[in-house]
Amino acid sequence: MSKPKLDLDDLNDLVDVAVQSFWGVRSSQGKKQGRKSGKSDRGGRKSVTAGKHLDGVVDMIRIVVERHCPSMAVHVQAWSQDPSTMLPGFFRPTKYWDVVVKHGDRLAAVIELKSHVGSFGNNYNNRCEEAIGTGYDMKVAYREKMFHDSPPPWVGFWMLLQDCDASTKAKGAPKLSHFDVDPMFDGASYAKRYEVTLERLVHDRLYQNACLILSDIEGKQVNWREPNASMSVRSFVGGLIGHLIGFEASA
Repeated sequence: MSKPKLDLDDLNDLVDVAVQSFWGVRSSQGKKQGRKSGKSDRGGRKSVTAGKHLDGVVDMIRIVVERHCPSMAVHVQAWSQDPSTMLPGFFRPTKYWDVVVKHGDRLAAVIELKSHVGSFGNNYNNRCEEAIGTGYDMKVAYREKMFHDSPPPWVGFWMLLQDCDASTKAKGAPKLSHFDVDPMFDGASYAKRYEVTLERLVHDRLYQNACLILSDIEGKQVNWREPNASMSVRSFVGGLIGHLIGFEASA
């Protein structure tokens, strides 16, 4: 007997578990690495380099796809660099994706997951460059028929950003020597900058959908929110499942 499809409450419960897992793994991995090395990486890097911090989100996406589209094969990296999640690129030989969804021999969807906690000034541009490069490489790889006769895959980008004063406080744009910064970024917090970046990446079709979650932890209480309805979990999952259902129908 097939399992029932997920409703909105189910989805919110899955996000709760995924976000709880994110903060729990960050804490445990950070402590573990500190014990081994006798020192901590700067800027929270220890809990990022240790990996597995977004495995809860990976599990959530896998459950959603398997519940709604059981004929799809879901391959997840879960930090183990599973070869089934490695796909060809155009500007580079290969790329590990966090989630790869296939229908038979055809590529149906791929998802990139990122998080950003602390060190916002140092790492915001790096995250944006990674997102732009990854999306453009996939777009050109598909154009150059690296995936044979597959219809266009659904490409998603998921970002979990720490919700704190440093990420949500308005920030003036730097003054440049020769030109002006786009006014959309002037006075924008790092959270707002991510909104603008992700909206533009979707608008230019480097990704079909993006998700932005802001989250914090106070003691044992974990909170999360969605600053932009167009980048909500519901919108992201709805776009993915809608594509996969259409993909199945075209087979």
